[in-house]
Amino acid sequence: MGKVKRKIEIPKLPPQALRTVAHHEAGHVAARAFTKLEIRHIREVSIVANARTWGRESAERSITFMTLHLQPKDLAWQEGLKLLLCELAGSAAGEKIDPIRESLPNDWREVSVAIEVYNNDKGSDYARAVRVCEIIARPEMPAHIVYEHAVKWTREMIEIPAVWAFIESLAERLLKERIISGEDPRLLSEMGALPPIWEYPEWERRLMPKQ
Repeated sequence: MGKVKRKIEIPKLPPQALRTVAHHEAGHVAARAFTKLEIRHIREVSIVANARTWGRESAERSITFMTLHLQPKDLAWQEGLKLLLCELAGSAAGEKIDPIRESLPNDWREVSVAIEVYNNDKGSDYARAVRVCEIIARPEMPAHIVYEHAVKWTREMIEIPAVWAFIESLAERLLKERIISGEDPRLLSEMGALPPIWEYPEWERRLMPKQ
């Protein structure tokens, strides 16, 4: 006889917690739209829970992340910053909606603890963010300082009115539809319409590190 597979019972989240999950996932998508980083890599955005997560932005493997360590230092900084915004924006958006249920780790110590909570999952948002910080760090800006800057800038990004409006709109849509395909014409149109990072002078300066 074959093994009997036990069905894993996934508890339902209360409405406010589900709203936080929706904003978390919408935050990830908004950061992609803002940075224009691998927009077409998204497969789906979902708030349907499984055994591992309450929600997810499923995407193809990031070529930018996998090749970051091979890039010249200035290009690595630019692409690394975009990756950091994409990784941290979910927690920043969730934190803005409900800081009791979710918070973005403020510093290297806090993010290290958060990774341990996720059982050192190398695929977690925080673990990928830490790896990016390590790759793009410089003698004058070590990895822990890069991370602290990234946290500050991610919180600033979601406060941009157009970015937050995008997050709110997508989160509300997720609460109604639960799953949105990465090929959804409306999603692609709205992502393309969000003003990009380089249209903001302060962000353009951040993308170009001081020599």
